[in-house]
Amino acid sequence: MKFGYHNHSMEFRKTDGVVPYDELLRLTDPADVTMEMDCGWVVVGGGNPVEYLRKYSNRITMLHVKDFKDITANSSIENVPTIVELGQGSIDYRPIFAQAAKSGVVKHCFVEQEGYNVPPMEGLKIDADYMHKLGVS
Repeated sequence: MKFGYHNHSMEFRKTDGVVPYDELLRLTDPADVTMEMDCGWVVVGGGNPVEYLRKYSNRITMLHVKDFKDITANSSIENVPTIVELGQGSIDYRPIFAQAAKSGVVKHCFVEQEGYNVPPMEGLKIDADYMHKLGVS
């Protein structure tokens, strides 16, 4: 059995000069702990999903895929930016998926639609179409 950790935004805000997500990776054993990186929250927290996939290519085996717009320096899990369907916001997933493919260890991508600007089934179609357009199936 392996423990999987799913992040939010707060893990990417420095505390005493240290990024908590980096500490989680540094202090956990890759044989026991894998990361389920929520790319949307990484961006909201001020991190860069591509850089994390590059730096920790052997640790991140799952991605949560969501989009936000109107992300500011004050955005956080407490001050949530506007939730939108994939491709409607600020996050470009092309480089994220390209880096994930290079790492070779990402096994699952989960689209997580936490809010809708259209009826839910339309929103899910927008998400699915976006993923197919990027060649993710």
